[in-house]
Amino acid sequence: GPKLSLGRRYSANSDIGLNFQWNFVSYQRTPAVTTEGVVIPNTHEHLKTPLLDLTWNHAWDASNQWHSVTSADYQLDQDNASGYFNFSYYSLATRLEYRAGNWKIAASTRGGYYNYPVQPISPTDKEKRRKFLFDTGLHIERKISRRVKLFGDYNFENSVSDVEVDHYKFTVCGVGMELEF
Repeated sequence: GPKLSLGRRYSANSDIGLNFQWNFVSYQRTPAVTTEGVVIPNTHEHLKTPLLDLTWNHAWDASNQWHSVTSADYQLDQDNASGYFNFSYYSLATRLEYRAGNWKIAASTRGGYYNYPVQPISPTDKEKRRKFLFDTGLHIERKISRRVKLFGDYNFENSVSDVEVDHYKFTVCGVGMELEF
């Protein structure tokens, strides 16, 4: 979808920006449902998903060895039927990077909240569904040559929800090599 961006650079490597993007998602195999979650025959689910984010990029020193990116986001998903799949998502994220020579180390964290105004927790519990999300990560990268990098990643995510399938924790670790052609 279309995206509108407004920004202001306030130093050589630092800026602040406001972005708005409008997306439309069509699910050809997912039917629309009523507020009770009952399938509406001969329909397909469509979502309008506007997204608004405010992003702050800041270099903490003149050589740009220390750099951070902080963003606050809001997304509103609206379905084409009863609103059963509607939700608002609020998040705050930050990433701090340190670069020295051929090394880059970055740590990140994000917190988010989903609010479902129509969808109940279950058919027997009419309270509205909610979900809290927290993740953190560490990325270490070493440039071996102009076109080759080695990296390692650690990520942890914790989802706390009043719906059992949305309640989880997981950790992902990985190593890899990047070749640039």
